[in-house]
Amino acid sequence: MCDLILYNPLTRASKVVANMKQHSFIGHVLSDVFGFGHGENPHDLKIVRFDYMLRTKCYRWDVFDLKTSSWSTPQFTERGFYFWGDAGVFLNGFLYWVTSIQHRFNILALNVKEMGFSKIKLSHGLDPEMLLLGSIGGCLCTINKSTTGFDVWLMKQQCDENSWMKAHSFNFGLEGNRFYPICVLGNGKILMTCSSIQFVIYDTSKDSYKMLNALETLDHIDRMIFVCKGVYGTSQFKFVRSIEYVESWVSPSEMCFI
Repeated sequence: MCDLILYNPLTRASKVVANMKQHSFIGHVLSDVFGFGHGENPHDLKIVRFDYMLRTKCYRWDVFDLKTSSWSTPQFTERGFYFWGDAGVFLNGFLYWVTSIQHRFNILALNVKEMGFSKIKLSHGLDPEMLLLGSIGGCLCTINKSTTGFDVWLMKQQCDENSWMKAHSFNFGLEGNRFYPICVLGNGKILMTCSSIQFVIYDTSKDSYKMLNALETLDHIDRMIFVCKGVYGTSQFKFVRSIEYVESWVSPSEMCFI
């Protein structure tokens, strides 16, 4: 049995908001695919979780409503696809994930208010094995490895796959290191790490970068490199999940009614 926990990084206060609902289906496995967002009302917070059902080869999803402290299980029957990553990107009332269907990669968009799904094609030529989803300037974005460095693509219109445009390209010119984008920060900044366990913040607005040196406590990240062997070849990933948050004194206990 796992718990669902709200955590405030500033105050380090936490609260168990629910026990993770267990399914009675035979042959299901819990997937670490999730999202956190709201509809028109920012106080109407929802947590979305997906389980992959081995027997039926499809995903079952649950929604936890923090206002009512209750689970719901909307219908979702599409088969044959897999999530490429775990944490959904929330932007303007939608949650986004990269998915794979028969070697084709798309973005799955969830309208949090309506609880309805739609598909968005990725811009042609993007390499999903080195792709990071995020948001810049109110637009959904992808950070993707190119032959010379990295490309930043923006979707200029909400959920409009025809509005993708390449907004920026960059590289560091630092030899001997392989870089991995791990988080899109505010104001067009991108947090990256590399094979020497060095962290870098790249600023797309200034075309400049800054090395972060005071991170001795993160030496353990070197042990978090893993090799993924599959139909797309062998690739190294940094198994690091990072987010940017706005500091708040709000207690997790005030965000749900239990």
